[in-house]
Amino acid sequence: MIILSTLFFVTAILYSSVGFGGGSTYLALLLIWEVPYYIFPLIALFCNILVVSGNSINYIKAGNFSLKLLIPFLIGSIPFAFIGGSISIEKELFEFILFFVLMIAFSVNTLADENEIVCLKSDKIRSVDFKKDYMIFEMQKREKYNITCKGSGYLNFENPVIIEPQKMGNKICSNDVLKLRNKTCFIDKIEAVKKDSEENYQLIN
Repeated sequence: MIILSTLFFVTAILYSSVGFGGGSTYLALLLIWEVPYYIFPLIALFCNILVVSGNSINYIKAGNFSLKLLIPFLIGSIPFAFIGGSISIEKELFEFILFFVLMIAFSVNTLADENEIVCLKSDKIRSVDFKKDYMIFEMQKREKYNITCKGSGYLNFENPVIIEPQKMGNKICSNDVLKLRNKTCFIDKIEAVKKDSEENYQLIN
């Protein structure tokens, strides 16, 4: 049990560092250690709540909480979580479902990792230049990056909404969701502005 507890501790640290709870890994570890499967939900849920609560507090302190964004997920997740938790299944079916879900999660993460994730340190952002449908972050070393959001209607760049990007958290990545003043930006891409593009930009402006 000491080894299992240590692995739980390591899992919590690793998952919390990227904003996750680690529930799937807790379940896999419990299964490997042959813990009675009917107490899996209690142990995994308790650990998940502890880890995610800390992440949520930090997220709210950074000003990245959006109730409008959260409500649809709550409406969809809470009822179905209750329904799923009320269904009794045999251990063999439970193991199959767990294995299937973990394989899907692994496949999705693997595909996601193929797309390079670009991150900018928020305390290194020198200025923000707003355009019609994108914005330009200029860093302290004069590098510039174009930031675009997914979809349409999430953000109107003609009306500047970022006053202090340094308060967005330690870093801003191309897979982040930025909670701005009255809008939400699902970051699509963070691309470095090449020198040629920068010279053309200066000529136009």
